[in-house]
Amino acid sequence: MKNLLKNLLTVMVFLLLASNQAGSQPVQKTGGLSTWLVYNTSNSGIPGNYIHDIKVDYVARVFFATGNGLAILDGSTWTVYNTSNSDIPSGLLRCIDFESFIITWVGTVSGLGRFDGVNWTNYYTYNSGLPDASIDDITINALNGIKWISTDGGLAKFDDIDWTVYDHTNTPLTDDWIRCATIQNSTIWVGTEYVGMAKFDGGSGWTIYNTSNSDIPSNTVRSIAVDYNTGHIWVATYYGGVADFDGINWIVYNKNNSGLPNNSVRGISIDINGVKWFATGGGLVRFDGINWTVYNTSNSGIPDNVLNCVWAVDSDVWVGTDGEGAAVLVDGVVGLQDGKTLVHSVYPNPFTDQVKFEFTASQDQHALLRLFDMTGREVFRKSYSLKANVPSQITIDGKDLGRGVYTYFLLSGNASATGKIIRE
Repeated sequence: MKNLLKNLLTVMVFLLLASNQAGSQPVQKTGGLSTWLVYNTSNSGIPGNYIHDIKVDYVARVFFATGNGLAILDGSTWTVYNTSNSDIPSGLLRCIDFESFIITWVGTVSGLGRFDGVNWTNYYTYNSGLPDASIDDITINALNGIKWISTDGGLAKFDDIDWTVYDHTNTPLTDDWIRCATIQNSTIWVGTEYVGMAKFDGGSGWTIYNTSNSDIPSNTVRSIAVDYNTGHIWVATYYGGVADFDGINWIVYNKNNSGLPNNSVRGISIDINGVKWFATGGGLVRFDGINWTVYNTSNSGIPDNVLNCVWAVDSDVWVGTDGEGAAVLVDGVVGLQDGKTLVHSVYPNPFTDQVKFEFTASQDQHALLRLFDMTGREVFRKSYSLKANVPSQITIDGKDLGRGVYTYFLLSGNASATGKIIRE
């Protein structure tokens, strides 16, 4: 515990030293549908207006992969890491993921970087098993820490010791340009630039889905998301819109049969209520399963119609644009805008066999429960369906957790709770 506190203090001191202390002053833009806070190089500490990825961590810090470095917004304070002030492998970032709330991984056009808050450890083709230094996506398995890295030369698996590369030489994939990868339990879903989507069991089993053998609408897959409420896979394609795949059947949504403004979909994010958010070439799209809502520059305060990414998992709705900075939807429908505390109980605590979380939702909605160990590594994440005004109980089996102290984060609607549980 002393060592952990010492490490956390070191990280905090370093961040203070590296920070841009000037508070951000985003521009508020209001349109007919919504109000947005816009962050760009003119009004904030963000170092670039081309935003390729956005992630929000456990302590609500917002991370931006920009064309000029990694930017972190913590409250109103910006911290920027670029090639001038740090050992980041490149200033042109494409993707971000978290191993813990201390360790962040970034993918750049020139290599992969691991950042512990103080030091950078970089991986290139000449000092690692990376098949290509151009990184398109990184996905980290929260349960075992394995990294899945999408590169222009194949899919790489890294367990912190060994590298395994999957490409046309040892898989059914006929092209090596991997755009994205998403984890669903023990399955890895892989999106490619030219040859569709693949389902990989982590061993030797591969299933390929392309326009020749399935109803996937395009072979260019830019983003894949798992709807944990239904188990379905949602696929964003660059030329064919989006598809909902239940493992057997495909439902395709495009500009001709849905509310999508065009068929160029670059990103997907699914919030805890199962609402899908799409970053498209024609604005941000919200789909609740019935209704479609498009946020564009004509009807809202969004700063640009061409979006590279969207993040709406368990926070506000953030978008990254292709030249106009980043923006957050102020009056969105997910997240913690109201800042309410979720009244709940946890027992027994400490526990050995099982621990129960009890609370009551004010309306039909979903709840998200996340657990983090003492290193900040996420060890549990699950979404639950709740009924209005009916006492809800979430039970976690202690056999799935080692002995120790865990931090929990519980989100239900716009209310949240956090605390600690002890497994004896």
